[in-house]
Amino acid sequence: MKIQCDVCEKAPATLICCADEGALCAKCDVEVHAANKLASKHQRLLLQSLSTKLPRGDICQGKPASIFCVEDKALFCQDCDEPIHSTLSSTMHITCAIDGY
Repeated sequence: MKIQCDVCEKAPATLICCADEGALCAKCDVEVHAANKLASKHQRLLLQSLSTKLPRGDICQGKPASIFCVEDKALFCQDCDEPIHSTLSSTMHITCAIDGY
C-alpha cells in the first residue's frame, strides 16, 4: 500500500520527515525543506532504501527504528511495534518499513 504525500495529497510519499511528522513525495520534500536553513536540517527517512543509519525508536529510544506508523506519526523498533500494533484498535494502522536517509 502506498502512502500519500501529506503536502500535495496526490503523489506517493517517498520519505518521512521526523521533525514535521509527515510523509512527503520527492517534489514536496525539496520545496518544504528548501524553505529555510532550519528546515533543511530536518532528519528525513526514505520509506524504501538501503542504509545502516537508522534513528532510534520513539518508544524505547534504544533500538534502531524499522517501522513508521502513519496514524501514530511515530517510529518503532521491531520489539516495540509488535505489542502496540497487535491490539485490535491498532491493527488497522498503516505501517511501513523504513531505512535511513
